[in-house]
Amino acid sequence: MINVFRLQKMIHLARYEAHGGEKEMKICRYYRGDYISLQMIQTFLLTTIADILVVLLVILSDVDKFLLLLEEADLVRTGIWLLLFYAISLLIFLQITYISAAGRYDRARRHLKRYKEGLASLTRLNSRSA
Repeated sequence: MINVFRLQKMIHLARYEAHGGEKEMKICRYYRGDYISLQMIQTFLLTTIADILVVLLVILSDVDKFLLLLEEADLVRTGIWLLLFYAISLLIFLQITYISAAGRYDRARRHLKRYKEGLASLTRLNSRSA
């Protein structure tokens, strides 16, 4: 006879594996610090690329105005403003990344722990019925 509780447990575990479980298992392959560091490195690279693109788009949107400004402006002052813009945006995005990556990792560990507990209980149910 079919054990309904055991069947429900197997369906629940299979549903977890199919819907998001693979991503969480992939996250949990890393140590917490390694996962967060990897995410922060990606954010650093993408923020740098995005800031360069923003500056290029601003320059290209009005080239004539930029060339006039370049003749009049103090290049050191402009460079300081660009570095300040880059540093502030980088710090903001790195903080957001740290918080979200740490939360994502902790949530994945909790879900994976419950998944492993479910597998252990299923194994106990199988060993009792055999």
